[in-house]
Order: sequence, then C-alpha cells, then structure tokens
Amino acid sequence: MHKGRNIGLRGVILVVTLIFFTVISKGLGLVRETLLAYYYGTTKVVDTFVLSTSVPTVVFGCLDAVAVTVVPIYVKRKTLYSQKIATKAFNNVVSWTFTISLIVFAFTEVFSPFIGRVFVKDNQQLELLIIFLRITLFTVIFNPLAQLYLTLLRCDDRQIRAQLFELAISGVQIGFIVLAGVTSNDIFLPLGYLSATVICAFLSYITSGNRFKADWECGDAFYESLELVVPAFLGNTIVQLNAFIDKIFASSLVTGMVSSLNYANIIKNLFYALFTAPIINIYYPRITANISLNDYDKIREELSEVIAFMLMLLVPSTIFCLFYSEEMVKFLFFRGAFNLESLHTTSAAFRMYSIGIVSICLREVLVRCYYSFNKTKEVIMNNIFSVAANIILNAVLIRYMKQTGLALATSLSAIIILPFWIKGVVDENVLSIKSVFFQFFRYTMFSVPIIVEMMVMKMVFVFPDEVLWQIVFFGKVIILAVILYIPAIYMTLIKDKRRIKK
Repeated sequence: MHKGRNIGLRGVILVVTLIFFTVISKGLGLVRETLLAYYYGTTKVVDTFVLSTSVPTVVFGCLDAVAVTVVPIYVKRKTLYSQKIATKAFNNVVSWTFTISLIVFAFTEVFSPFIGRVFVKDNQQLELLIIFLRITLFTVIFNPLAQLYLTLLRCDDRQIRAQLFELAISGVQIGFIVLAGVTSNDIFLPLGYLSATVICAFLSYITSGNRFKADWECGDAFYESLELVVPAFLGNTIVQLNAFIDKIFASSLVTGMVSSLNYANIIKNLFYALFTAPIINIYYPRITANISLNDYDKIREELSEVIAFMLMLLVPSTIFCLFYSEEMVKFLFFRGAFNLESLHTTSAAFRMYSIGIVSICLREVLVRCYYSFNKTKEVIMNNIFSVAANIILNAVLIRYMKQTGLALATSLSAIIILPFWIKGVVDENVLSIKSVFFQFFRYTMFSVPIIVEMMVMKMVFVFPDEVLWQIVFFGKVIILAVILYIPAIYMTLIKDKRRIKK
C-alpha cells in the first residue's frame, strides 16, 4: 500500500534525486537540440523534421491519456485487492492500447501524403516530409507501450529506474543527429527519433517484471478503463491539437519560425521536466491510493505541500527566464548554423513562453487529480476552453507579434484557464483556492530580492561569449539568487509544518 509522506526533508531527498537524473536527461536533451541547431540551424530540414515528429506526437498524445489514466486503474486494484488483480488489469489496458495503436498507425500511414499537404506547399519539402513521416509514424506503436511500462515502474516506486531508461531516448537521438550532420544524410534524423522510442520501450518492458499476457477480456477492468480513458483520450487529443494548431500558424510565417518556436518550447518544457514531472511521478500514485482509501486529510495535506513546493521552485525560475531568455538561448544554441537572427526570434518566443510556466506546470498537477477523482468530462471542457482561447489569441497576436505572439497566446490561454482547473479540485474539498493564491503571493514577495539582484547583474555585467565563462556567469547569478531565497526555502522545507486543511 502506498503511504503518503510529507515533503519536508525526507521527501525532498527523493525529489532532489529525481531532479538530478532529470537534469542529466534534459542535459542530454539540450545537447541533442544544440547539435541539431549546430548542424541545421533554423532551416527547412529542421522545420520538416519537427513537423514529421509533431504528427505522431498528436496521435500518441491521444494515446498518452492511457498512460495517465492507468495509474488510478492499477493503483486502486493494488491498494484494495492484490498485485495479481492489478497486473491483470494492466495487461488488459496494454492489450487494447496496442491494438488501437496498430489501427491508428495503419490509418495515418495511408493518409500521410494528405497530412503532409496540410503543412507545406513546396513540392520538394513535401516529398521530404512524407519520407520522414513514414518513419516517425512507427512511434505511434512503440511510444504508448514505453509510456505504459514507465508508468508501471513509477507506480511500483521505481521512479529512478524509469528516469534512467528515459536517458536512452536523448542518448540515441544524439548519436543519430551527429551521424546525420557528419554524413549530410538527413534520413538519420527520423531514424534516430524512432530508434530511441523502440529502445526505451524495450528497456522499460524488460525491467518492469511484468511479463505481458494478452488479455482482451471485456470485464469490470475493461469498462472502468473505458470510462476513464475515452474522456481522457478526447481531452488529451484537444491538448495535442492545440500544439498542432500552433505549428500550423507558425508554418504560415517565413521559413524557420517553426524551428524557432520548437527551440523555445524545448527550453520551456525543461522547467516542467525539472520541477514538476519528478513531483508528479512520486505523488500522483500516492494521492490516487489515498483517494481509493478515502483518506481526504492525507490528500489535502499532500496536495497543499506539493503545490507549495512547486511554487517555491517555479516563481523564481520564471523570473530568471524573463531576465535571461536571450542569454539562455545563446548559451544553448548560438553556434554553427544557428545565427543571430535565429537567436533573436527564438529568445523572443521563449520570453513569452516563460510567462505561462507557473500556470502550465500547476495545470499538469491538477489534471492528475481530475483523473484520480474520475472528473474526466471536466478535463475535456477545460481543454476545449483552453484551445478556443489559444486559437483566438493566435489569430489576433500573430498579426502584430509573429511567432512571439503564438508563444504569448499559449501562455495567456494557460493563465486564463488555470482558475477553472483549481476550482474543480477545490470542489472536492482537498484544496483551498485561497491557499494557492496565498502561496503564489508569498513566493513572489520572497522573490523581490532576486528581481533586484538580476536587474543589477544585467546592468553591471556583460554576458560573455565563451561557453565556460557563460557557465560561470549563470553560476554566479543562481548562487546569489539561492542565497537571497533562503528564507523561502526555510519556510517551505523546515518551518512551515502546518498545512491549510480548508
């Protein structure tokens, strides 16, 4: 049985350990993107590669809902019944997911030429896009399997092992990007994307301890899965379509704007991966288990702690991104074919993405609570509102701000819908909306000295050109910020033991 634990010092050890491995994983991911920028810059090849991966991402993003909703299905049976019953339910979900994946793959493979024409009109680029698509679409089969078995590892308290296996994704892709750049053979880009997914699926399955047995039984587990997965599937489809729409808007701009948005979005997602994903991976199964046991006091305590801990990390991180967006892009990508124009367009987009970091990360925590409480219909409605707001803002802001407007639209739509996400959890009497806004206000006030520090650093020091000195520069900024932020850290991890119950 899962037992909730206070974040405190004990919980922080596990979180920090996961963050450490996440830093390595995302560090490899940044190396991957840096190499892609070095060899290709913001060119048609990168645009084509990004578009070819976005199509299976949309399709897999729909199937990704299965990996999220399998947590309450598996954890509930493991908590209330037995491991054998939980494993049987898991195999049932895997069987149906694999079957649907094959059908979806066959459908999208046949219509790949028509899908390609949605994005590009140039015949030469269209031909390359179709070739890339016919390779990347295979991830529709392997990605859901990889995510399901990684989720199983995390439900069984093997989060670190799951994190290590995800390192293989970036490692394999790095090798193929270098191979593509050295040989000038662009086909290695989609081949690397596919190979990384296959290897991750294989490793996660082998080490999960679950030897798959096909099970297409339409019993209680099947109908419960269907009840959760179908609404979640639709909700996740809407989210992925939102990102898909952004790329369609970006593809209407000059060449390279899709690439700029992609690079900026990668840096934004880094903060989610570092400060949100590890916490979700640890506490989502635990909160789900406590919901199964109707232990609402523990749910309320853990959820309040998780949000406080996240805001402690995310508020100063957002401030750092707003001040040093151009410096971060320069440090990560400004070399090789990634020129000065690419630097300006990417950093401008990233600055706008930064505005929504807190809202986007909090949404990812809250949506898991919706799934645990079986509030999947509300997930769909909130996502529909978010997409509608994003499309409207895209249409308005792209006219005046180009790709920067698209990034700003993403952030604003997340901010606008966040109160609706909070309200749904508040209605379950496990969270106080006053508590959330109080915590946000508190960490904003604690961050005022950091704002002053960064303003002074920007005015006094010039960002160096050499990579080594850039690392030293960022190190000084971050260390000084941490020192100034010690009161907030102290309040969250040591002194603030009493949690708001209402």
